[in-house]
Amino acid sequence: PLAHYWIAAQSAYPESLKTIEEALLMGCRCLSIKCIDGHSDEEPLVDLQAGPQSFVHFLNTVRQNAFVRSPYPLLLYIFPDCTGQAQKTLSRLLKYGLSGILTRPGN
Repeated sequence: PLAHYWIAAQSAYPESLKTIEEALLMGCRCLSIKCIDGHSDEEPLVDLQAGPQSFVHFLNTVRQNAFVRSPYPLLLYIFPDCTGQAQKTLSRLLKYGLSGILTRPGN
């Protein structure tokens, strides 16, 4: 159960996908990101200091680096500051992009 883990979280506005990758490779177990509308409802973006980045690229970064350094759960706090359609797309992309490693309520 999640309550058995001690998680140190630091609020930060990620600079880029590279800094997210570096944090994961240092053992980070908690990521907080804000998602915004992209050029279409089918393209939500992650709001980063270096500029908006593709949500799909963010998921690829997580998938490739989340469990390299640590086998413990990774908490993703996703703040959807986007339209309802873009939020549905975020949900679909999460399920597809993290399939096999994503735990949802009821699993």
